[in-house]
Order: sequence, then structure tokens, then C-alpha cells
Amino acid sequence: MGIHVENRGWGYPLVIGSAGLALLFPFIIRESYRLRRYVAFLDPWKEPLDSGFQVIQGLVAFANGGLLGVGIGKGLQKMNYLPAAHTDYIFAAIGEEFGFIGTGLVVILFTMWAWRCFKVYKQAPSPFLRTLLWGLVISVLLPFFINVGGVTKLLPLTGMPLPFMSYGGSSLLMMWIRVGLIVRITKEIVGTPS
Repeated sequence: MGIHVENRGWGYPLVIGSAGLALLFPFIIRESYRLRRYVAFLDPWKEPLDSGFQVIQGLVAFANGGLLGVGIGKGLQKMNYLPAAHTDYIFAAIGEEFGFIGTGLVVILFTMWAWRCFKVYKQAPSPFLRTLLWGLVISVLLPFFINVGGVTKLLPLTGMPLPFMSYGGSSLLMMWIRVGLIVRITKEIVGTPS
């Protein structure tokens, strides 16, 4: 009895991704810096001034922000306490300055974008366009979920930038190229309104 993934575009990547994670786990824990990130994910308070420092300071930033945040430019964590606040931990800096409302708005904007792309995906006339659109959207959303999961301590830290918000030239350039391709595919599928 085999795995039946016929006519399901998400089935193959799901099976391959799960098997890949199982095969990569020994390589992840072999290197000391990777193992330290994993240990910091499990218990950052074990070494609060070493491997757990960044995780703890990110959580402190969210706690300082509360519901409405401390205000634009008034966040203290980004000054000296939160390393990489402009890159990997921009979501925590947003959480401190704009609060739960601000981080919720970021998540809502990404959700609205993904929903719009899904509607276009459903209208795609060919399997090639559907697969291309699906791959491009996933290549934007996956870094989003990995970054937000790492910053909020739902996943181990990976150093993945937050799409469209983190500082960095190459990541930002590649994200905008993906969005340009998505816009072009959308124009092919939906057309321009008259």
C-alpha cells in the first residue's frame, strides 16, 4: 500500500519535505552552533547570557510592546539588547513598537496577500502556471513562517529574514523578483480589467 498523492500538487513536496527533515536531523545536531540554537530553542534560560540571549530579548521586546506598543522609535530592545533587530528580529522590534496590534496587522497583510494569490491559483488554466504560482508564493510565505516562528519561539532560530521587512539587499531583491513574477502570472491568468 503506497502513498496516494495523485492530483494533489502539495502531496509530493509534503512527503519529500518530511523525509528530508528526517534525513537532515543528524546533520543539524552534528555542528556545535546548530546544536546551540536547538538547545536555546528548548530552554533559552539555561544560558541566558550566551545562546539564549537573543531568544529571551526577543520575548522581552514582545512583552514590552503589549497590546498597542511603546510607540514608533521608542523601543529600547533594538538599541543594545536585541542583536540583529533590523534583520532577523525585525518582527520583535515591530512587536515592541507597535504591539500586538502591529504584529497582527503584519500577519493579516501576509494572509490577505496569500488569499489573493490562492484565488488566482484557482483560476489558472494550466498546471504549469498553477505550479509556478504555487512555488513562488510558498517561497515567500515559508521564510515568513520560519522567521515569525523563530522570533516567537515556536521554532528554532534559523537566521531567516522576514520577507519585505528585514534589512538586506539580496533577500529583498529576490523577494521583489518573486513578486514581479507573481504579478506577471496574475496578469496572464486574470488579465487586466477594462
